[in-house]
Amino acid sequence: MDLRTIWVTDHASPTIPLHSHNYYQMIYCQKGSGWITIGDTVYQAVPGSLYLIRPMVEHTILPQDTFRLTEVKFRIFREDLDDSLKQLPVEMEIDKYTALRLSMRDVIREGLADLAYSYEATNAALYLFLIRLLRNRGIDVQHKPWRRFYFDTPKRRSVITDGERDAEFAMLLDYIEHNLSECITLDSLAQQAHFDKSYLIARFKESMGTSPMRYVSHLRIERAKLLLATTDDSITRIAQTVGFSSIHYFSRFFKEKEGLSPVEYRQQRQNSVITPTQK
Repeated sequence: MDLRTIWVTDHASPTIPLHSHNYYQMIYCQKGSGWITIGDTVYQAVPGSLYLIRPMVEHTILPQDTFRLTEVKFRIFREDLDDSLKQLPVEMEIDKYTALRLSMRDVIREGLADLAYSYEATNAALYLFLIRLLRNRGIDVQHKPWRRFYFDTPKRRSVITDGERDAEFAMLLDYIEHNLSECITLDSLAQQAHFDKSYLIARFKESMGTSPMRYVSHLRIERAKLLLATTDDSITRIAQTVGFSSIHYFSRFFKEKEGLSPVEYRQQRQNSVITPTQK
């Protein structure tokens, strides 16, 4: 195996003093707030964000507001994978990407389980999460076995297997998340994935528990909430960024889903942020 998980834990974090170690550590913020110092930089941790700590880099954690974290510690035994991980930023938002969010949940679930083959399953889940994280950031691993994928063939196969459909569905979820500002329709999704519409609807219902267009709407609202809470972009710009051509329709739809207007949601979230000077 090219990696080995050392430890997975899910807990309300105490204050962790400055220290370092000779393995990787990922800190995934699930709820609450706090500050994570990594090297010379202080990060205000927010739910849904991941912080990657490289070996021998000093770091500390200062919690606030029931700061609940998942920590994953692991070692890498493959040079090209290690080189690629070193290209990742320290702070990354992962909850807005379905494939990353679900992969992290698998790491947590297997890492905390006490079942047969839990350790092997944790390693496999972590491996898949890191692959998806690198893909999400456009970072390639210069290792041919990683690049073998059936989409590399010049012609599509005449017989599509279940595994290929699974891969295409995962690619479609990534496409949606990276193109929320575009006009997305049921027809365009079916064309993108090479599925007929009836199969596409059934597959979304089975895998995501909802229809394709409701899933798109959900992602747009979640992305809008993130932008409202963490940026100073205008409501009009945020509406356009998440695929709404009309600010009035966006505001009405947002309030219908969240019970607050975009302006009210922004005020509530930003007023709830506590800075170090307010302690």
